[in-house]
Amino acid sequence: MANLNKYTPKRSIYQIKCLKNKRIYIGQSNNVEYRIHTHVSDLLRHKGHNIELQNDFNEYGIKSFIVDVIKIGNYGFKRLLKEERKIIKQYHKDGIILYNLLVGTHVLDKSKCSKCKEGNRHITKSGNKLSWCKYCIRLNNRNK
Repeated sequence: MANLNKYTPKRSIYQIKCLKNKRIYIGQSNNVEYRIHTHVSDLLRHKGHNIELQNDFNEYGIKSFIVDVIKIGNYGFKRLLKEERKIIKQYHKDGIILYNLLVGTHVLDKSKCSKCKEGNRHITKSGNKLSWCKYCIRLNNRNK
């Protein structure tokens, strides 16, 4: 699943891509090899922190996902976050459908949902799948 080697610097920005639907998760870590191992381990145990990524992982299986390091740098923590946000925003701008739920700051439309007005992100159930409230997170709704 991962395209990593012993020469990959620890501080990196990575992506997890579903080959079936082309959706991408962007992440960053000070220890990218450990972080990717944690993602895979959590997904295999049905404990992934991103519900939509977990749903697709359950449906398509591990062989339908690839992991790539997309930016390498010896960044400090704040710069690493800034670079990650920049990439997420660019992907959104380019129309790439992401698993990432937030871009930088809170991007909620709180006017349409009572729970959102209280500042709470919450999950709804649709059939067998869990997903974020459609008003809580701007998750490329224009592309759905």
